[in-house]
Amino acid sequence: TDPFALILTGQTDIRQAKCARMSPSKYYDPISGLDASDQVNSLLNIPGESVKSRASDNGELPTWARIVVFILFTQLAQALMSYDGGATQMSTEPLLLSGWSTSELGLLGAMDKFGQVATAFMWSNLLRKHNNKHLLLIGLFSKASFCLGFGLLRKKQLMLLSKFGMGASEALIGVWATVWVQSNAPRDSQARWLGLLGISAGLGNGVGAAVAGLCSASLGYAFAFELQASMLYCLWGIMVLTPGAFLQLSFDSQKNAESFLKDSLTSSEASSMEVLATVLKSRLWLFTALGISMSCFVCSGIAYLWQNTSMSVFYLSDVQSTICLLISTGGGGLVGVALGPKVFDGYLGGFSTVKGQALCLRWCAYAAAVAAAFATICAAFFLRVDCAVAVNGEAESGSPIVSLSMLAGISMVYVFIQSMQGTLYGINTISTTSKTSTAAAGLTLSMQNVLGFAFGPLIPSLVAGFVSNVLERDDFSSLALLQMQ
Repeated sequence: TDPFALILTGQTDIRQAKCARMSPSKYYDPISGLDASDQVNSLLNIPGESVKSRASDNGELPTWARIVVFILFTQLAQALMSYDGGATQMSTEPLLLSGWSTSELGLLGAMDKFGQVATAFMWSNLLRKHNNKHLLLIGLFSKASFCLGFGLLRKKQLMLLSKFGMGASEALIGVWATVWVQSNAPRDSQARWLGLLGISAGLGNGVGAAVAGLCSASLGYAFAFELQASMLYCLWGIMVLTPGAFLQLSFDSQKNAESFLKDSLTSSEASSMEVLATVLKSRLWLFTALGISMSCFVCSGIAYLWQNTSMSVFYLSDVQSTICLLISTGGGGLVGVALGPKVFDGYLGGFSTVKGQALCLRWCAYAAAVAAAFATICAAFFLRVDCAVAVNGEAESGSPIVSLSMLAGISMVYVFIQSMQGTLYGINTISTTSKTSTAAAGLTLSMQNVLGFAFGPLIPSLVAGFVSNVLERDDFSSLALLQMQ
């Protein structure tokens, strides 16, 4: 038995401990056609799970249907969900000219995150109890309408309300997409599918920033949001014609023997508070949710630091700065998404068992350590720029070697972070029980928005403000001393 796996998952039941003792060679038996969960069910004589239904596992949906839904309603939809984040960021200058203050813009940028945090757990409960297609149609139509309203409206209160509604609708799609991909991804490609799900959100954010940055001067900032709304309405029309069975989440099929054993002890009609307590008691969910949140913290913090230093130090325009960051982070993210599945799904055998989860999490720790090393190198380059500005002026600090080295370091950070994101999302979703997977995804979404996307830019900005105040006091004290002399 792997002690790390037992401690990590908090196993106290002897039947769960037997799951951890399954050797990697028994993940799949080619003679009997049974996977690890089937063998454990047979050994423990657990009723209510037929071997025939388990053997079909992902065969509930045709392969072509899974691919179509994955491309349209997880990849494309997730990209469109995050598109407005980048578009809002690049629309700050025209909004300032229209009368918005910097503090109001900060609130505007955070309103969609407030909407996601406020509604994520509610959506997770509704997805368990109601028709998923109907909910998704409501969410997609609402998102498109709020985006259109944000582009057309001019009153600040209505624009803030629209941004909140955009986040609330986005939370529904985000929770559903995470659980659907985890449930329907091929057994040997779970990390790849979940990794692509994460990279599509970053790509959508980048496209939104590019469209708003390139078109806001000539067509106005509203154009970027009107374009987003039109594409969302088209996607909504396609979803209307999609069979509901393709979109419905299944909470009965299990890929993880441990989750099935815990499900057998959980009431199928658990209340919302019982579901919440079940998720929060899982240490595995907590650790993976924190890992996902810290990854988002690093990525959003890097974007904030780059956007707030590149133009003043490296003499780059808004468009040049955005393109450099997109190439660096996008290229690194794509390499990470391509590399991660080869390691976690291929070399390590996936995370469908407790031992597999423990092994994958160890390698995630290794990847995080390497990413931290590259982040430290990037911090050293930022310090080099700061010293150059203080001593030699801005001209020398804008050295191409320094800027290219920083971009290369940022790219490597993204390689190792994105390589493990899909695995962390997958383990996080199945860390509790199948009937609480939507609640786990909803709570994770809330945590990553608060600890990751909100604190990522907030902490550097607070530190920068504190340092600026200290330096201003020092300059004032020096000036006063000179005057006294």
